[in-house]
Amino acid sequence: MVGDMRRRATANLSRRGFLSGLAASTATASLPAPRLPTCERTGWTLAIEYLFGAGENIRNIGDLQNLFTFDAPWGRINGELQTFQPFNIRNHVFESDNLALVAIADGSDLYKEHGHITSGALITKLTCFPPCIVEITAKLPAGRGIWPSLWLYDMNTGRHDSSEIDIVESQFNAPVGQRDDRTAIYQNDHGPGVGATLGNPGNLDRYGRWWPGGNFSQKYATYSVLWQTDRVTKFVNAQEAVTREFTWTGPGQPNIIVYNSIGSETIDWPGPVEPDTFAAENPKFRIKAIRIFKPST
Repeated sequence: MVGDMRRRATANLSRRGFLSGLAASTATASLPAPRLPTCERTGWTLAIEYLFGAGENIRNIGDLQNLFTFDAPWGRINGELQTFQPFNIRNHVFESDNLALVAIADGSDLYKEHGHITSGALITKLTCFPPCIVEITAKLPAGRGIWPSLWLYDMNTGRHDSSEIDIVESQFNAPVGQRDDRTAIYQNDHGPGVGATLGNPGNLDRYGRWWPGGNFSQKYATYSVLWQTDRVTKFVNAQEAVTREFTWTGPGQPNIIVYNSIGSETIDWPGPVEPDTFAAENPKFRIKAIRIFKPST
């Protein structure tokens, strides 16, 4: 009897061990592969990942308030027409797999005066520093006169020196086919630390503009910068655009900033604002993800 009980106990332990081992192997097999930078550079590990949408880790206004600031009402730095708003469900709309920053006109049809358009912005509370890769997956707004931008800038110290890394900017001027539209991408840098261009595989023109392929208001793309202590390299998806000498000379580390700016006092930059600017999906700047990668070793 004792021997039989021992045999049963051993069998149960073996069964439990087998099931435990099976569960462990199943769990190991189902683990997703580590996320790599979209620009396909190796030797980097994901450090921060913000995923936007109803089922993601940034899913509501409360999550925005915890991790971001909104730059209201002082976001008008280039004569734009919009006023950025505190986080709200009209200018900051969570969709199933993204956050849409939405420009809204007040119905006055006054598109050349400040004070009649509201919009959304995001500024990370965290700051970043080199070496790192910052990438943002987004779909650009389709409307004319909308000036979407993703950039790194010191919003904390109040003593910045114009050091700025532009991950991407986009303009949509008129008429179509003769000026910028959403097929053109700008990837510039600013400040005392900007130096020589070290490589230009994207064939950027003297304005910092190139055409990676396709209309970026009709598809998501990942815009990124590989930021090293003495240089920056820009990408759209895995396409390398440009490498420039760059040293951050400001007193504070930069935040990651997302602006859905509208119009300006200069009509040709970023283009004329029209009633159609606010029609249907045109005024939505959709943000799917923000990621920061750090060196693996």
